[in-house]
Amino acid sequence: YMQFNCGGTSSLLDGLANTSHQVKKVIVASSRAIYGEGKYFCKTHGVGYPEKRKADQLSSGNFEVVCPICQGQVELMATDEDSKIQPESIYGITKSTQEQMVLVSCQSLGISAVALRYQNVYGPGQSLSNPYTGILSIFSTRILNGNGINIFRGMCRVF
Repeated sequence: YMQFNCGGTSSLLDGLANTSHQVKKVIVASSRAIYGEGKYFCKTHGVGYPEKRKADQLSSGNFEVVCPICQGQVELMATDEDSKIQPESIYGITKSTQEQMVLVSCQSLGISAVALRYQNVYGPGQSLSNPYTGILSIFSTRILNGNGINIFRGMCRVF
């Protein structure tokens, strides 16, 4: 992730800063992964951003997200552009870094820039047998093989 998301983007931005070009706009393919768990609502504490779930919690089958203050129940909210950025994976960290590199550098170079934060991407030619190509390929493969899919409030666990 570092090599391509950060290193490759750094090379692109270096070229934009140090060579003659006709580039007027840069679009960076960012990711929903920059938000971590996302946004939730606690009846006592309002809008909040839960902490990363612990391994022992997940391995015991407890997929519930709780309020980080009172440990009470929370309701999932839509994760919008104003939501807190708190990536919980190396991938999410590199996508957040990549996005900021493009937005900050392009602003200083006078180039328009935008980041699109994709959730699940699927397209022609995508492998249905590679689990790293996204949840849609995992779901479709499980369905084709007659296996079930369990979904827990925005988090998926395939059994």
